[in-house]
Amino acid sequence: MKQEFFSDEKNNELFKIERKIEIVKINLNKIYEQLNKWSDKSQEN
Repeated sequence: MKQEFFSDEKNNELFKIERKIEIVKINLNKIYEQLNKWSDKSQEN
């Protein structure tokens, strides 16, 4: 019983970490797109 609970806890932690990583990836993508837009604009000038 205790062992099961422990593995659930571990899975929960992993899940939280994975979610954080997903959020960071999404944010990085947004920043990257924004940077691309800016660099396109600066090349026009």
